Amino acid sequence: MALRRAIEADGRTWVAIANAAGCDKAQIGRFMRDMRSVTVETADGICAALGVECRLVRVKPGGNATPAARKAAGTTRRKVR
Repeated sequence: MALRRAIEADGRTWVAIANAAGCDKAQIGRFMRDMRSVTVETADGICAALGVECRLVRVKPGGNATPAARKAAGTTRRKVR
């Protein structure tokens, strides 16, 4: 997922990113360990804290999305959480 890659590439701790995003560090931890997804609002806050654009791209899991659309969404043909 593109958001996970952006968080990893940022270089700050999850705590620092959570503080800047106005969310709980546990939310980011669960998201990064693939235990939970995040809401659109939380994703938007994280993106703002990271200084990256937040775009909602809907891709049906296992659907007929083009490879370019799946790449833009940061997904593959597997089920996306």
